[in-house]
Amino acid sequence: MEYTEVDIRLKEVIPYADILAARLNEIEFESYTEDEGGVKAYVGAMNNPSEILLSGFLKEDIPLILEKSEQLGLELVVSKHKNKWQMLHLKRA
Repeated sequence: MEYTEVDIRLKEVIPYADILAARLNEIEFESYTEDEGGVKAYVGAMNNPSEILLSGFLKEDIPLILEKSEQLGLELVVSKHKNKWQMLHLKRA
């Protein structure tokens, strides 16, 4: 298994992957949900099929994350939480 770390805010090229994991702090959340870039960069790096795990955001952020993700063909697999922190598991079929 190969591991590569990238910073989405720097618009780095993300190598194609079967599984992506992203911790969305406030800055990454804004980057993920912006219209140009963000989720498009992640989806563009995902093989078909593949999965992405998103964490580090609050419950009230879920609707916007899902809206942007679903617009680009990602489907919700499961949503979990620990205390106030949320995690979404999405897949690209």
